[in-house]
Amino acid sequence: MAAQRVSPDPGRVEVAIRREYGLLAPVYERVWARYLAASIVHTLDRLPLSAGDRVLDVGCGTGLLLAGMRARQAELDLHGIELTPAMLRRAGGRLGEAATLRIGSARDLPYPDAHFDIVTSTNMLHDIAHDHADVIGEWRRVLRPGGAIAVTDWDPGHLGTRIRARALSLIGRRPTLHTPEELSELLAEADVRVRGAQAYPAGTWGLWTVHGVRASSAAPVRPGETAGA
Repeated sequence: MAAQRVSPDPGRVEVAIRREYGLLAPVYERVWARYLAASIVHTLDRLPLSAGDRVLDVGCGTGLLLAGMRARQAELDLHGIELTPAMLRRAGGRLGEAATLRIGSARDLPYPDAHFDIVTSTNMLHDIAHDHADVIGEWRRVLRPGGAIAVTDWDPGHLGTRIRARALSLIGRRPTLHTPEELSELLAEADVRVRGAQAYPAGTWGLWTVHGVRASSAAPVRPGETAGA
């Protein structure tokens, strides 16, 4: 698995991202329309949505994915958590009372263990300046045994994505990109059975979606640890 680039101060990175996306919020959906549309369709196509499911979208942005879920299955208990207030206000305007939304960090979720039937995240893992194995473990923590998870993010194998990642690195953002195989390994370490991984183009971007199912109720054993320790 690729080495992690971990920021010494994830909180400072989150402040910078909140400021950046606060400025971008009014034009976000218009500027990246094709990119967002591909992300949503490919993520939705890998979700086993059933009436009554409790769903969490981590980094829900302006609520496009949650709205897409509701369009496919009206009887869902929808929840979203988002770092940027300006983005979340737009999600609230779109979803109204159809979803419960809150401000918070993707690396420290304010929900009980095994609380959700489905957990999703699109196009934000690369921006988290924290150990991604721990982040995936946190997402797995709030997912019930047998629940589904789908993660969509940037594909480092795509030239357009590599160019954009390099540009961000030049201004200090330094995104951490994973191949589908690397993300599958992170999920497997968190006791998720990976069911599929697909890379695909989204305009001039390259994306991938990896999806799977939480395997058990036991806490996952991280490399180097001993069960029961």
